[in-house]
Amino acid sequence: MIKKQQLLQQKENALAKKDFEQYFSLLIELIRKYPDRGYNYDDCNLLIEHGYLEYAKKALKEMQNSAFSHDKIKHQFLFNKINQLQYYSMMSEEEKYRFEALLRQGSQAYQEKDLPLAYDYYEAGKYLFDNVIFDYYLGKIDYKIHDYKQALFHLKKFIREGYWRYEKACLYLSKIYYYKKDYQKANQIASTALKLEPYAAEEYRLDNFLINRGQLKGDFKPNQYRLKNIK
Repeated sequence: MIKKQQLLQQKENALAKKDFEQYFSLLIELIRKYPDRGYNYDDCNLLIEHGYLEYAKKALKEMQNSAFSHDKIKHQFLFNKINQLQYYSMMSEEEKYRFEALLRQGSQAYQEKDLPLAYDYYEAGKYLFDNVIFDYYLGKIDYKIHDYKQALFHLKKFIREGYWRYEKACLYLSKIYYYKKDYQKANQIASTALKLEPYAAEEYRLDNFLINRGQLKGDFKPNQYRLKNIK
């Protein structure tokens, strides 16, 4: 029987050779024989980042069906990441153009501080494509106009199904719960965002997160300067 360290070394060799079929095969063997939460999730994310979405999805399902004590939050986030990337890849060129145009037009209107127009573009995108990225932007505008009920509706939906701007959505949710004086919920969302940081889109990691990492064990105490400057 091949020992764990041998399998890990073979997996690293396969990665060095960019032999992702062998890499996936060894990962499945490791999941079945030596479940270990850390490297399995890292490996699934690596497969996603290199475009092997079906391999990553099969590995996640294997983890779910094994004796593996999986982390539900990471598990769901990586499934969301796969589903969103597959959704976009299956669009026609015309659909991609319309999808990106609505995001771009909404962003331009937002930057010009025409929030009603931006909202219209994002609502049109939500209607046409039913994709949660539009929930993120709708929730962001709802937050700006202090409609916290609607902001929570859209941002919580995005958190359940999205991935690309996950940390930014957590910033808005944390601020809403902070303003509602629900510090425990604000801290919980911050903790979730920190847990998922390694798997998030590079440009939306938590370098500017609104709390210090050392504060997670105590009450939620946001940095007031950063709170004021989250846009």
